[in-house]
Amino acid sequence: MEKTTKYVWNEFYDPTNEVISRMLFDHPKQVLKDYSLEELKKIFLENIERFDKRNKNFWQFVLGSSDEEAKQFNARAGKGFRDTCKIWHY
Repeated sequence: MEKTTKYVWNEFYDPTNEVISRMLFDHPKQVLKDYSLEELKKIFLENIERFDKRNKNFWQFVLGSSDEEAKQFNARAGKGFRDTCKIWHY
């Protein structure tokens, strides 16, 4: 996996953080082209608390993740920061 500085905002490079940033901010077609579905699903489920509701629903649908799978990982992760500290409603 090649490091792209477009989605890395500090000097500490972590491939997982780059994939999550791309899932949140890059065009989904490009993300799906660059990574396998299995890799994206694994990263998504292990870091589900980092996604807001809109992104979570989108990636859950695209990756074919069941509601039970998502609930299991979400319960383990606890309440996500993005869900508890919203300053706007959308």
